[in-house]
Amino acid sequence: MERLAEGGIDLVLLDVMMPRLDGFAVLARHHDDPAIRDIPVIMISALDDTASVVRCIEAGAEDYLAKPFDPVLLKARVGACIEKKRLRDAEKGLLAKVQEQAAELRAWNVQLEQRVADQVQEVERLSLMQRFIPPQLAEVIASGGTDCSRATAGRSPSCFGDLRGFTPFAEKSEPEERDGGACRVT
Repeated sequence: MERLAEGGIDLVLLDVMMPRLDGFAVLARHHDDPAIRDIPVIMISALDDTASVVRCIEAGAEDYLAKPFDPVLLKARVGACIEKKRLRDAEKGLLAKVQEQAAELRAWNVQLEQRVADQVQEVERLSLMQRFIPPQLAEVIASGGTDCSRATAGRSPSCFGDLRGFTPFAEKSEPEERDGGACRVT
């Protein structure tokens, strides 16, 4: 168990009948430890009864060979177990990569949502400004520019703005009506 915990092992050949700790107990510890659980175990034992075979397989063994075993059969089963482990290891690597990419996508999504919210706020601000000043001037102000020549189509070096609809309103109303009595227009 200590050697398994150190790492670098691709396959375990394990007997059921061993001193101090039998193969069933080793399989139980192997199965309960997530760090070594994926290391394949092939049981090799003189016990040839179906109950022992089933118990080992249910405990997590990949395969079971009865003694005396055929070396050609053992080689084939070792090869199959190593291939399964290689595929499981590759799958773990791909899963880790997918999880990393999912985390990146979540971060990008948060950034994108913030950018969209900022742009929506800017469009709403521009729309509000365009209700009171000419659209060309609103765009210059919204862009943070100081060059009003675009807004005035190059007609004048200076820029003048008026509140939309204020001149007709001012011509028809008294100063108190225009400012609600808060201040006088002179």
